[in-house]
Amino acid sequence: MTTYDLVVIGSGPAGEKGAAQAAYLGKSVCVVDKGPAGGAWVNTGTIPSKTLRESALYLAGGRQRGLHGHFSTTANIRDLMALERRLVTRWREKIEKSFRNHGITRMIGRARFLDPHRLDVDGEVVESNAFLICTGSRPRVLPGIEPDGDSVHDSDTILRLTTIPQTMVVLGGGVIGCEYASIFQALGVQVTLLNSRDRLLGFLEPEVSERLEGILCAGGMVIRHETRFSGVERSSRGVTVFTDDGTLVPADLCFSALGRVPNTDDLGLELAGVDVDQG
Repeated sequence: MTTYDLVVIGSGPAGEKGAAQAAYLGKSVCVVDKGPAGGAWVNTGTIPSKTLRESALYLAGGRQRGLHGHFSTTANIRDLMALERRLVTRWREKIEKSFRNHGITRMIGRARFLDPHRLDVDGEVVESNAFLICTGSRPRVLPGIEPDGDSVHDSDTILRLTTIPQTMVVLGGGVIGCEYASIFQALGVQVTLLNSRDRLLGFLEPEVSERLEGILCAGGMVIRHETRFSGVERSSRGVTVFTDDGTLVPADLCFSALGRVPNTDDLGLELAGVDVDQG
């Protein structure tokens, strides 16, 4: 069993910065993560989505200028995803290099508390008087709308897309739903966005939400508010979303953006003496 001054669980932005600061102050630090460095921010969140967004805007600008062929979305989807993967790889290495430069120990594996001072990492135990939990979150999955990486996607699986659909239905009018809806609309996809609330991005001022909706609708997007969905039927032709008012919304692909949940359910926080609420 190895003892550290600080053990950080998670290598996303919070984990990386917390570990680096502690190491800078002369503390021995270990960072534990079950996957590649960078967390959702690098691997499935900010970096990939912003890369796709900028690429989509570039393609959209080409089409608006009457430049077809080279700007064809069908021909360039593999290039877009390849660019995204290259940038993700660079960011992963940048973070790993930061850990090495600061003398931070890296462990890859699933972490679970044994007690308030010990952590099991796939059978290896580390000890510390201080733990920093930076495990981030994952897409929320509802029964009947589970992503399959084929006709139903979330923000994790959409990055493995190999072809651009002709039509797409987006479930959710929050940040992730609006972002990917705008990305695919820029790629020439006919997008229908179903929002259970009365406006997009409810945390914004109403006039800002209205302005955003106006821009999206002017580009051809169909947006329906206060619409709840009861399920998704999958077939060889794509998907059909069933809404509470009996309307059927068919599309080639369904993108689920129904919020996120914390990655803390398998950490054994109760063994560490941490009380967890259900907020």
